[in-house]
Amino acid sequence: LEGLKQVAHTLSVNPHVRELGIMNTEVGMAGLQALAGVLGGPEARLKKLVLRGCEFDTVDSGKELGSILAANTSLTFVDLSMNKFGGEGGLVALFDGMAAGRADGGCRIETLVLTFMRSLNNAALPALGRYLAAS
Repeated sequence: LEGLKQVAHTLSVNPHVRELGIMNTEVGMAGLQALAGVLGGPEARLKKLVLRGCEFDTVDSGKELGSILAANTSLTFVDLSMNKFGGEGGLVALFDGMAAGRADGGCRIETLVLTFMRSLNNAALPALGRYLAAS
């Protein structure tokens, strides 16, 4: 967690970093909250974010990330592959948060990668559709 706090601080003071990839690391909910300010704040500058296999395993992590991405206006590429988000409920919360952000002028993601996600099923797909329709 301390390492992610340092990463968040560095991102907030270094205007040159445009891409961040964290893969197969136990980021979890606490790490996501540590990154929230720099990812969702008005000073956000990242264009590409890869959070693949980061132990986002709860519905709350889907809600939190949905809120963060809703507020972000700089990201154009996001890869959330290999995360569970607590099943379809977390994915619905994620996509609905992103859709609300897009409707409010935030969340300008052009490429969303969601591979190896078993929870992306018939129950979660309508929420993904709502997000895509909000574009």
